[in-house]
Amino acid sequence: MINAFEKIICKNVVIQKHGIDKKEWHIKESGSDSKIRKLILTSIPNKSFAFTLDHESKSPQYKQLSCYLNKSTKNINKGCDLVIVTQDNSNNIIIDLVDLKSNKIKYDDIEKQLGNSEVFIKYLCHLIKYHYSLNNNIDFRKTIIFTGRKIVSKNLTYKGNSKQSARDEILRISVKPIRKTVRMHFGKLKNG
Repeated sequence: MINAFEKIICKNVVIQKHGIDKKEWHIKESGSDSKIRKLILTSIPNKSFAFTLDHESKSPQYKQLSCYLNKSTKNINKGCDLVIVTQDNSNNIIIDLVDLKSNKIKYDDIEKQLGNSEVFIKYLCHLIKYHYSLNNNIDFRKTIIFTGRKIVSKNLTYKGNSKQSARDEILRISVKPIRKTVRMHFGKLKNG
């Protein structure tokens, strides 16, 4: 499935591997208020591929996830900073949806952004399964990497709250950038 993603994803949004052994990804954030300008993910698996749904470009084609959607509709075109597709030894696919945030986190916005990204990537997975006759098991993980203090989920008064369970599914990794750069081992996306 990694090869299929490499075929269908536009080259302009692919995150290239760096380093002597090609085991690093360098993700750049250009927002003027961003406290994380560069994320360096190290020790990336061999069977992996990464791209962004938040491509910085002057071209209007990257301002929305699909040109078939009305771009003025709130949240419909929100995408995460990083999508990582990894294949394990059993040919299962793990898709990490990662977003970089500075300081205060607005959970409603993050849930919509990561949820929207998941829906869009599921669409791409369906296209790949249809056109390439692939049928790998696929699991999604959602992560925010943020500056500021660590967030602890608060218990709500009753169980079954879908908003709380959606928030609990999001891995939160607090970081302290050095000169607006964060260096992190890929395995941290699994365990936090």
